[in-house]
Amino acid sequence: MAPGSLKIAVLATAGALIVGAVAIGTALAQQPPPPPGQAQSAQGPRALLERVAAKLGIAPDRLEQAFREARQELQTERGPGPGGPRPGGPRGEVRERFRGMMHQALEIVANELHMTPEQLRAELPGNSLAAVSRNHGVDPQQVAIALTNAANQHIDAAVGQGRLTAEQATRMKQRVAEMIQRMMDRQLPARPVR
Repeated sequence: MAPGSLKIAVLATAGALIVGAVAIGTALAQQPPPPPGQAQSAQGPRALLERVAAKLGIAPDRLEQAFREARQELQTERGPGPGGPRPGGPRGEVRERFRGMMHQALEIVANELHMTPEQLRAELPGNSLAAVSRNHGVDPQQVAIALTNAANQHIDAAVGQGRLTAEQATRMKQRVAEMIQRMMDRQLPARPVR
């Protein structure tokens, strides 16, 4: 086989795997969980998931977890609106988890600034976290470090529970640190005047 043909074959195989993975993820997302005690048919999405996992040389549970994480990431990127999260179900859980993380972050920042979360909420509109920090005589980097440390604790816990590999955790910690730095300087919209 010529080098060009081999490259095309490899790209075609990779494309087929990606399309198959998207199809499995879509099927898993749309499939309601089976009633307790009732097994899915041998030809259902689980059988397909197991075959793809075997071809990739990974555990079916790990592949399923990867699909769940990818759906959550896509949902976070898409945000609310048409096609956004619905109350209840996996998307509702993601929304609630996100709200919980935002509440925790607000408490961390308020604690670093020696104020209540309510006071912080009142000062944030029209300002950035960095500006509010400086207004209270606190180095914005101190606030960023506190937020990063809290996020890293959650990531380390996920590694300890087997939900993330060490490599994934390293990449995630880097992304979180970058995101927090950007968030510190982002000016929040001012409240509309009524």
